[in-house]
Amino acid sequence: MAEECCFLNKDTLVIKPLKKSHLALRMFVLAAVMICGVYICSVCLKQIGSQSMPRFVKFELTEEPCSSIGVPPSEVSYLRYPKPTTYSREECACTPVRKFAILSMQRSGSGWFETLLNSHVNISSNGEIFSVKERRNNMSSIIRTLDKVYNLDWYSSASKNECTAAVGFKWMLNQGLMANHDEIVKYFNERGVYAILLFRRNLLRRLVSQLANDHDRRTKQLNGKHRAHVHSEYEANVLAKYKPRLNDTELMSSLKTANECVTDALDYFNSTRHIVLYYEDLILNRTKLVDVLKFLGVPQRRMVSRHVKIHKKPLSKQVENWEAVYNALKGTEYQNSLSLSLSPIGLKDRLEPNSVVGWADKGASFIAILASDSALPPCNQRFQRRQRGRRPSKMVAASGTNLWAKEMAIRRRIANIFNKREEDFPSLKDYNDYLEEVEDMTSNLVEGIDVAAIEAKIAKYQEENSEQIINSRARKAEELAAALRASQNSSLVDPADAGPGPSSQGVGVGSQGQYAPAAVPGGLMQPRPTGMALQPVPVGAPADPLQGYAAEDEETMKLRAERGARAGGWTIELSKRRSIEEAFSSIWV
Repeated sequence: MAEECCFLNKDTLVIKPLKKSHLALRMFVLAAVMICGVYICSVCLKQIGSQSMPRFVKFELTEEPCSSIGVPPSEVSYLRYPKPTTYSREECACTPVRKFAILSMQRSGSGWFETLLNSHVNISSNGEIFSVKERRNNMSSIIRTLDKVYNLDWYSSASKNECTAAVGFKWMLNQGLMANHDEIVKYFNERGVYAILLFRRNLLRRLVSQLANDHDRRTKQLNGKHRAHVHSEYEANVLAKYKPRLNDTELMSSLKTANECVTDALDYFNSTRHIVLYYEDLILNRTKLVDVLKFLGVPQRRMVSRHVKIHKKPLSKQVENWEAVYNALKGTEYQNSLSLSLSPIGLKDRLEPNSVVGWADKGASFIAILASDSALPPCNQRFQRRQRGRRPSKMVAASGTNLWAKEMAIRRRIANIFNKREEDFPSLKDYNDYLEEVEDMTSNLVEGIDVAAIEAKIAKYQEENSEQIINSRARKAEELAAALRASQNSSLVDPADAGPGPSSQGVGVGSQGQYAPAAVPGGLMQPRPTGMALQPVPVGAPADPLQGYAAEDEETMKLRAERGARAGGWTIELSKRRSIEEAFSSIWV
């Protein structure tokens, strides 16, 4: 008991320490919560206030660049998308526009060439814009004019507005072009301008045309008006009556000056993107216009010009003092100008299917047409257009001229005498000299120049080379015969490929033991009378599925029709191509 009392007393004497207070921690947490609440409330109030105020959202519109898909990488740098200030190109805003300039000399065919280009629905050529002196006083005025033209802000009758794919003008060499050639070449290279250099090979004909044009500028022969270009045969004949008199003492220097000007222009603009054209080539080689359209990157279209050529006669009939001019140029570097003419010989062989033809003499106009698969007549013949409904058909010759028949007869005769080949000469240069000499003689005979001397030369050559001429003719005949045999043998079938039996030999047996018609090479059926003995069939005769009058099923009828058409020079491919051409020509019209 005493122990328990002591124990109890001991417990009662133990004093427990007091617990620590958490008031400070609580106060800290409360302060942090109040601060966070105040911050959150302030942010919310700020957002509510900003929502009550009108907000302006600024959007910057950026135009999507035009796509250059399908354009060669070398052409991308030349693509331009002008934005005219006077109008909107609308749906053609992403149609690239190529810039060009026709660099030429007066009376070099540039007017006729420009009218052909302007007949294209996508080309705008604005004429001689620098004929006005104020536009070419200095380089700044020239650049200002060029920028206005190439931005499609230049208004003229040739402007196609939004559908333009190539824009340019005609620039004569004496209109500030040669004087500022360095700055102009730099401008062309920086702005991607295409240079079309158009000149004339026969500088003598150009000089005659220039003198005649100057005379008409003074006299105004057509109802008191000067006409640099005419659109009717009557007007052309009136202007062609004037025969200028050339100064034979200064003729060489004039031609040399013009030649040097052309040479300098070709040298100056050689570093630009350019194409060199000659008036004679555009007329004789009709595919040159196709090259121009490809150069400008525009589609091929029907091109028309109403210009009528004025000076069509030989130079001997267009120059008053022809004998003095002939003697002054004979034996010089310009001797070829005396006989160089626009001869249509060889044009038929150079035409390609679907190529743009330069011009055809159609009354009072020169018309550019599309050449079909068949060869077209020469350009100095009259043409007539056959109509099929409202769609134009191909051009066909209606009648010829005595000059054409005369030239053809002369060329056939010369080719029959001067018939050497390249293998008959030691070098290619000798062969080319031979061809050039023959062509000179032919042209002189056609134009009636030194006919007696040329005939004596031909007689002498024929007498000295009679054996060679006969051998060449025999060799040509043998080659033609070999080619004919090769073409016939190529259509034959190996007899081993033919099936057994009488029908494989081209003979069918009838029900009465009579012989049916036999087949000969080429698939033609030859009837034979009954009772006739079996006839031999040439070795290699084809197995004809139509022999023996087989049943006319659908496949046999189709084969018979194809053979008959092929025998007449017609194929299905030709018909398809012609249908496509007529369809597209109806669209262009």
